[in-house]
Amino acid sequence: MRKSGQQQKQPRTQTQIQQTTHGQHNQMIARMSGGIAIAHIDRLVQNFHAPPQETLTLEAFWANWSQETDPPFSSSLIIGGRERPRTQLIEWLRGQPAAQTLHGDTPEEAIAFLTAVIQSLDSAERAEALSRGIVVSGTASWQQLITATEPLILIAHLEQPEGIGHAIQNGHHVFVPLGQFGSNGNSLPRIVRDAAELALREMGLSRDRAINLATLARRSLSALRRKLAITQNIQQPAWARGNTACELLAPLLAGAWSEAKEGDRQALSQLSGMPYEQLQSILVHWSNEPDPPVRRVGEIWMIAAQEDAWRLIARYLTNDDLQRFETVVIEILSELDPAYELPPEQRYAASIYGKVHTHSGHLRESITGTLALMASLSPEISFTASRLGEEVARTVVWQLTERAKGNGRLWASIAHQLPLLAEAAPGIFSKAIDADLTIKTSALVELFQDKASDAAWMTSSPHTGLLWALETLAWHPEYLSSAALNLARLVRLDPGGRLANRPAQSLREIFICWSPHTTASLESRIRVLDTIRRREPDVAWSLLVKLLPKRHDSASPTHGTLWRDWVPDKRSRVSDQEYIAATNAVLDCLLSDAGTDSTRWCCLINAIATMTDEQQMSLLRHLELLEPQQFSPEARAELCDCLRHEAIRHRNFPDADWSIAPDRVEQLENIYARFEPVDLIDLHLWRFKRGVEIPRMLDTSWEKREAAILNLRVEAVQEILEGQGWDGVLRLSEQAQEPSFIGEVLAKFDLLPIDLHLFLKQNLSIDSWRSQMVRSFVAISAYKYKPQWIENCVETGRKSWTSEQCGEFLLYLPFNVAVMDQLDDSDEVVQRYFWCRTQVVCLLDPIQFERMLTQLLKFERPHFAVRAIEWTVEQSPEAVSPERIAEVLELAIQTPPDSTFDPSAFAYDSAELLNYLEKTDLPHDRLVQLEWLYLRVHEHYRRPNTLYAELSSSPALFIEAIQYIFRAENDLPTELSDNAKALANLAWEFLESWQQMPGVQADSSVDAEALRDWVMQARNLANQCNRGKVADLYIGHALAFSPIDPDGAWPHQSVRELIEELESSETVRQTTAGGEQERILVEKYQNYAKQVVDQYPRTATVLRGIAEGYTQDAAREDRQAELTQDFWR
Repeated sequence: MRKSGQQQKQPRTQTQIQQTTHGQHNQMIARMSGGIAIAHIDRLVQNFHAPPQETLTLEAFWANWSQETDPPFSSSLIIGGRERPRTQLIEWLRGQPAAQTLHGDTPEEAIAFLTAVIQSLDSAERAEALSRGIVVSGTASWQQLITATEPLILIAHLEQPEGIGHAIQNGHHVFVPLGQFGSNGNSLPRIVRDAAELALREMGLSRDRAINLATLARRSLSALRRKLAITQNIQQPAWARGNTACELLAPLLAGAWSEAKEGDRQALSQLSGMPYEQLQSILVHWSNEPDPPVRRVGEIWMIAAQEDAWRLIARYLTNDDLQRFETVVIEILSELDPAYELPPEQRYAASIYGKVHTHSGHLRESITGTLALMASLSPEISFTASRLGEEVARTVVWQLTERAKGNGRLWASIAHQLPLLAEAAPGIFSKAIDADLTIKTSALVELFQDKASDAAWMTSSPHTGLLWALETLAWHPEYLSSAALNLARLVRLDPGGRLANRPAQSLREIFICWSPHTTASLESRIRVLDTIRRREPDVAWSLLVKLLPKRHDSASPTHGTLWRDWVPDKRSRVSDQEYIAATNAVLDCLLSDAGTDSTRWCCLINAIATMTDEQQMSLLRHLELLEPQQFSPEARAELCDCLRHEAIRHRNFPDADWSIAPDRVEQLENIYARFEPVDLIDLHLWRFKRGVEIPRMLDTSWEKREAAILNLRVEAVQEILEGQGWDGVLRLSEQAQEPSFIGEVLAKFDLLPIDLHLFLKQNLSIDSWRSQMVRSFVAISAYKYKPQWIENCVETGRKSWTSEQCGEFLLYLPFNVAVMDQLDDSDEVVQRYFWCRTQVVCLLDPIQFERMLTQLLKFERPHFAVRAIEWTVEQSPEAVSPERIAEVLELAIQTPPDSTFDPSAFAYDSAELLNYLEKTDLPHDRLVQLEWLYLRVHEHYRRPNTLYAELSSSPALFIEAIQYIFRAENDLPTELSDNAKALANLAWEFLESWQQMPGVQADSSVDAEALRDWVMQARNLANQCNRGKVADLYIGHALAFSPIDPDGAWPHQSVRELIEELESSETVRQTTAGGEQERILVEKYQNYAKQVVDQYPRTATVLRGIAEGYTQDAAREDRQAELTQDFWR
């Protein structure tokens, strides 16, 4: 009972609810509005007596359509990065009543897109739109609803809706969803792959699954719905029925192909048994039907969703279809790649030389993918034929691998297809690889083609395809052992190369303990590692070391499967317990295999800080059990170095989080004491290295640490002198890493036990260790005892030394005038020996510098002279004249370099000198000549500004360069000398890098008369030598760098006048950039054309031509971007 005095409340309308709750929670508004909207539309439908099966609210449509999949489709997935049509629909919804037509793959997809756009609006606007939206699929209901007085959003899900104009007059927004392509309305672009991947991740799918399904979403949203459908009979397309399906079997088997390749057209004709033109008509028809099975991007045809189509129509395949397929696949994949007929350094340009496959890469890849697909779905899909898909795949792979036996070029030709072949017939593929790698001369080794060469930019090698194939097999426990063992064999056979993708890296990624790239159990992985240890022990050791624990580590994904489900969607995290068990097993293997190999034990000692406590104790126990007598003196010394380094490192950083416990450091020190060598030389060798470590001295100054190290070296030399005499010191020098430290000790502390002159005579040698020891001894003694010591040594030495020894002695002295005086008193053999080897000459006095420079040039060291001049000019510019610098630069570029030549240093030094000469009074012509000579040397170091300026003012120089590059128009080709080829290359690089229009002044203004004179003279000279056409092209290149005119138009008015005057159509150079940037350029040049068309029609034509070129380039880039998304894996 209602209390007396209260009025009965009337139901409020949607508008009233929104008004009374304005400013409050939007979610509540949306909830209430949505419920009332449905009720409102239901009442409206009832009022018009419309059959329920002919009408559906937008919200009900979305609920039905999106939730037919698991997981349900999100609005973000349907929008899929298609922002332009989304924006257009929002503007239409917010605007006045109007009609909007939208083509999708199916009408339902178009409706779903509209609904997804509405779902993306803010809550209030979304609720308002949903309250008005109704999908009408019956003509009678449509004719009734268009007369409604309340404004609606009518979705005409009809073949030919009539009365759209009437509906608009009544205040309705009319949306007409259509299927594939049509003459009217907007077409919905395909989903952006990256946006689809993000949406799928947000829907709860794993990263790997989202990556795979994102490509499918882009190629066919309908196919994605069928793949994720809760029931498998959702939306079966018309093309999957009977005779129609048979027409599509050949495209299904091919997967993708290029219509521009005659080989592809013939292959499709073979597969279909009909002329390609007939098949093409069928394809065009079905590509324009709803839910199309095929798509075309540019010249590329593809099955929209191959797995989806296979499940729908592969059952119609007959024995004849499969036989034709086998024949075609074998023919395509057996073709040797013509690129391998070229030298390695030319293969990157194989297409330029016409050395390309008969069939496109798309067909080769996709038809191999079909093999893998039919094998993976073989248990699920039965053919009309009596054969299974897996049987067909095995037959094809067996025939291919049989043909490839001993044929490295065929293996290389199918390298990109190897992962799919492995997936198609893993057993047969593994057997073939195993057979090849176990014979003496493996053909597969020929796949490693990334060794360093002159073509340093080449970064591809067919061996990567083989590695990816073996990585693919390793995912399956059944094939892990053979794949890993074959990778181990490849590690042994790997000749090395520039690519980081090596067999050793693949092995590590498969077995890495914290993220193994295989589904095999830990026990299985350990058994496989044991197999590798037996068969390839050295490879196994390196692999196991990489699997030890590390403080910081990273892993890269290995190659997965395209169709088989070997790679789990969500990889389970390795538990701490499993990780410790795995690394324990790895360490046990290493400890067992280390034996008496000191290098192996050092690997383990160096890794002790990253081991667990249990692992550290295990390693220390094994080290304590080792007997020093088992090792050679060299091995003991190596072990001692390693133990000492590790113990000092932990003593110096006791508080670091990686430092091991003090008692374990003490164990290391005790083990070190047991292994210390008995021989004095071996005992002290470590003190004569760079970077000697001393415990607990990190907080002291560098000077104190160096003094302490020097004292250790002095003690060592003294002890060796006492125990083994001078011969012991010589043995120490011969074995020491840095013999110079021994010379330092002998000189500084007067420890030389033999006669000085005898010491010098015996040890002044080109032998590396003697030279290093004596060099430091002489340098320190010369500084310590001053010139008298030097003169005494030289005077005595000249009586008994060879000329080479005299030269060596002088090389060891600090370079100064006194050394040059000694050289002047020496014979020419000594002088040549010195000046051809010296690497330090620093003199600032002009007279002495010229004296030194004369000697360097006399003994053919102009390149080193350039370095000396550059240093001297930087310190004291007056030391050498500009003319002298120019002379040396000319001589250096004409002199073949010696063995010590450093091209980078020479390029830098000579570039700096030319920069300096630009600021001097060196004659202009001389500077132009130098810049021309150094054009190639300075390619990456300096722009030849003077030379460019000369080119912009001298038509004769321009034509001279043209003549170097191009023969006269009527001349026959002739064989050029090496010098002529070099000049041609140099001139070409010069003209290509020229970016300065003649007549342009320093303030960017243009001297029109100078520009015209230059162009006219250049064209006249070019015509005289029969090179007019090519000259006009390069003149156009120069005019392309015209500044913008003060009136805002481009090119400058003087250029426009010139173009109008000239009759050549060649004086325009069209460039390329790409993508969206090119569309901006299209608009830019079209606007320029509009600005000048009235006064300069020829110039406007030129500008429109440039815009058209950019338009074509942009379209080409768009097609390439589409294909990249369509074939993304």
